[in-house]
Amino acid sequence: MLFATAILVSLSAGCSKDADINDSTISNFFDTDNYAFLSEVIPLPVFPGVMDNIGSVVFSEGRAYFTAWGHSVESFMPDNHGIFSMNPDGTDLTELSDYVPGLHLPENASGGITIDAMYADNDGNIWILETLVTYGFNYTDYSVMVIKLDKTGNEISSFDLSSLVTDFIWISEPALCVDNNGNVYVAMGTNIYVISSQGKLLFTLKNPGFNTQFIQLSDGTVAFVEWMNNSYHLKVIDVGNETWGEIIRIPSQLLSTQSIFPGVDEFLYFYNCNHYLNGINAQSGETVQLFNWSESSLAPDNIIGIMFLIDGNFAAIRQSQFTSGFVSDEKTTELLLLKKTPLDELPEKIVLTFGVSYYDREQSYAVELFNRNSRTHKIEVIDYSQFNTDGDWNAGTLRLITEIITGNSPDILDIWMIPDSILVSQGVLADLYPLIDTDPELNRSDFIERLIKLIEVDGSLYRIPTGFSIDTIIGNPAVLGSYPGWTVGEFIDVINANPNADMLAGQITNNIWFLSMILESRKDAFIDRSTGTVDFENDEFIKLLETAKIFPSEQDWDTIYNPQELIATGRQIMQIGNIGSFEILLSFKAWFGGEIIFKGHPAENREGNSVYLHSNKAISANCKDVDAAWEFLRIFFSEDYQRKMNTWTFPVNNTIFEEKLEDAMKPTGIFTYTAEDKRVSIDPLSPKDILMIKEVVNNINQIKSIDDVVWNIINESATDYFNGIITAEDAARIIQNRVSIYISEQS
Repeated sequence: MLFATAILVSLSAGCSKDADINDSTISNFFDTDNYAFLSEVIPLPVFPGVMDNIGSVVFSEGRAYFTAWGHSVESFMPDNHGIFSMNPDGTDLTELSDYVPGLHLPENASGGITIDAMYADNDGNIWILETLVTYGFNYTDYSVMVIKLDKTGNEISSFDLSSLVTDFIWISEPALCVDNNGNVYVAMGTNIYVISSQGKLLFTLKNPGFNTQFIQLSDGTVAFVEWMNNSYHLKVIDVGNETWGEIIRIPSQLLSTQSIFPGVDEFLYFYNCNHYLNGINAQSGETVQLFNWSESSLAPDNIIGIMFLIDGNFAAIRQSQFTSGFVSDEKTTELLLLKKTPLDELPEKIVLTFGVSYYDREQSYAVELFNRNSRTHKIEVIDYSQFNTDGDWNAGTLRLITEIITGNSPDILDIWMIPDSILVSQGVLADLYPLIDTDPELNRSDFIERLIKLIEVDGSLYRIPTGFSIDTIIGNPAVLGSYPGWTVGEFIDVINANPNADMLAGQITNNIWFLSMILESRKDAFIDRSTGTVDFENDEFIKLLETAKIFPSEQDWDTIYNPQELIATGRQIMQIGNIGSFEILLSFKAWFGGEIIFKGHPAENREGNSVYLHSNKAISANCKDVDAAWEFLRIFFSEDYQRKMNTWTFPVNNTIFEEKLEDAMKPTGIFTYTAEDKRVSIDPLSPKDILMIKEVVNNINQIKSIDDVVWNIINESATDYFNGIITAEDAARIIQNRVSIYISEQS
């Protein structure tokens, strides 16, 4: 509950200009033409049984300061706190022993104190935001205090904000910042409070979104991070006019709001994008690419602070948390020490390139693990999302496809967003079966057999997903029918039997969306690419169009409905979409009254379930070292990776799939609320549920996907039908003609 915002200490605090940087700029500090940075990962210490959680972490004057907390078995609120500091190399761990909480839990009261945010100012003082929560049978009270500490934890000053802060809606973590004039900025709930150095409230602003992140710019002003117009922006807080000031657009897609760092020297601010640390030049506004994290064998995800050191090295803070089921676990906080090293002193390694349409946490985890352990090879990531533009978010993927087909392919590929049929037909991918068959640990039986068989092409395996989900329709069998599968006619019969279900599949569902979900799950039902034949002008497709028309053309968002309420009152009788975790399945089971069935999408053969393959991995046929490439790829299918990283998709590793099935049969200890706001437990899966899930997985024979060109043709004519411009038969005929021409051109 105590995750802090990041702090970057300026050169005047963490790296004095007249000390050791030889009056060079930050740009020259990196000097990547002549130097690299060798990384060392140093976990922050915890104190088992006493303070076993790390909260806020900041840098100040060459040291890392962090809060640690814990709670006793009897209390779910923190009741042990400490503030510590240490050198970036992990030495000289020291407790700020003079720190005493400013807030106190009344005697015999229930509750606890939390340190919700921490900040280090330019004078080396540490500021903390304390919150006291007391609660009883029918009440919850809050107190808030900002405390300024010296390096030993001794209180210099404090402001009790309890009378000012009245909004305690915990939509996100609180944030704290202090500007060069000593003004204090506190973000809590939906408000931002600006307080003078004497503790007087100057003014209040409304938090424009759900973020709570302050950034101090190199000119000393403080800005707030906001998502607007499809990108992140910095909104400067104008203290003089007590309002919002300049709005600064951040030029690239961020990893997260915590990927923005305060500015220093010639840079207004810094930010992580893809795997690069970038700086925005304060005068020109130009983006300068400063440093590639992956070249130091580091994943940039979850880096929340950086500091330049007086010896020419620099340090970073990383907080990572893996989630397993309903429970967040394995939260780690690490110091990353990066040591400046001449390029000619680095060991030579064979470079393998890894091309991805989007570089995410799961991939960066595997890249860092491989690069840290391999003495002979190194993975370099080419993130093609860097070629996307505001007008074309697919530009990077199209460039990757072009380079693969023209023989300029990266050695290793993530082809999640790329139709594999294009690549297989061009012969540009390596068969993975020989690599699996000679692997000393993994073999074919370690993967879910049905999935692998679906992906096979003429006995060869050109890709393997890291996870999968089931695309289906689920609901209570008493309403949808107790047998799996249904025809279009049977689907309509269920709708007619439930006249009160005016939001059949929930508020989000409209006619085009419903039709797309069905066609994505049945991509081979109306097109046979092996023969080049197309068959949309038939009764089944016309019935699908007529069925989709039952749903509204547009969703009504004037009122936001609780899906549990819609289900409880019979207005919603089914859920359409991807089911990729047992936790989601357990929640739906609770919502639908304790029983569920995978009906699948309506189809005349009653086989309407399909599988959605997540993050397909492949190796280029032109890879310079296929065996080394497999050494990297096998990380994604190891038990450790599959257990940690597959949070919202089912694992493809058989052992971990069975392990998670068993976990889903254990009591969850988790609760949900009914439409009447009644708290009810989420029951585990039953043996009957387990058999149903295994039967669905073992009998799936369709992979969810759709050709964008084909879908655009269908969408255009289907929309005309839904709007009453043409008949369903006309739409089917137009689609038949246009898709036939397109498929013949592709043959």
